[in-house]
Amino acid sequence: QGTWRPVTASPLCRSSEISVDFSPLRRLTRIEYDNTIRDLFAIVAQPAQQFAPDDYIQGFSASFSLSAQVALQYEKAAESVAGLALAKGGPPFDCVADDDTCMAQLLDRLGRRIFRRPLTGEEKARYASIGAGKNYDRATRYGLMLQALLQSPHFLYRVEGDGTGGSEPTALGD
Repeated sequence: QGTWRPVTASPLCRSSEISVDFSPLRRLTRIEYDNTIRDLFAIVAQPAQQFAPDDYIQGFSASFSLSAQVALQYEKAAESVAGLALAKGGPPFDCVADDDTCMAQLLDRLGRRIFRRPLTGEEKARYASIGAGKNYDRATRYGLMLQALLQSPHFLYRVEGDGTGGSEPTALGD
């Protein structure tokens, strides 16, 4: 058994030259991505394990930029997740109304959870129109829409703070 020794802070930690700025936008880490996919679709896939490793600065995740390699990895993961979610079936993919109504219902149910905020009317219209006018079946349209949502910056990046751009502390809501 070892002897406990107090740990002294690194000189870097005591330095007054280190400045940590507020970062309102950061990309999901691999763990956050996998956990979010699990929570959204109740599937135990770990697509992010195939992603390039997260970037770290002084021990903290610092995933801000998006390389072409990582963008391609997100595209492949979105295809895989959409396929798994549709194959699993059940809510919210069990709509029996017409295609446009079902697309709107799916966006209402999943869009808010995927983007972590309500979708705007313009976003709903844009995502609902994916595959419209084509000779795609409902599952293909759902899959294409899910892939687009899962590759959106509104999913891949988290907005820290209240979303207003202010740096003042605010009370948390219910």
